Amino acid sequence: MDYKTKKKAAPKKAKKKFFLFRLVWRTTLFLSSYLAAMFFFYICGNFQVFLDSTQRFILLLCALISIALLILSLSGVLISIFQFIYNRRKRAWIFFTIYILIAVFSVIIFFISRTVSILSTGI
Repeated sequence: MDYKTKKKAAPKKAKKKFFLFRLVWRTTLFLSSYLAAMFFFYICGNFQVFLDSTQRFILLLCALISIALLILSLSGVLISIFQFIYNRRKRAWIFFTIYILIAVFSVIIFFISRTVSILSTGI
């Protein structure tokens, strides 16, 4: 309450992020860090002489995680576009570019893991 004019101040309308937006963002961050860790374990496993079955399992996990991450990041792209249209937030374009970069990262890791997996089984 403003004591000089005896009028109530209008509360600011806070724009909250959608629950789905937060859920997709946090899951995308988790899966991208998990994918990076698995790929790092595969690279370290080459130098530390992991078993072949372990290496193949890590490659399979990388491929599966990258598919899930690609689907999730593409849904994040759609959500960020919707967030921009619905709330007129310019920050949504930052998330849009981050989701695109994560999608490209997951596609690259998927192709690397599948190529190495196919080459390791023999032609």
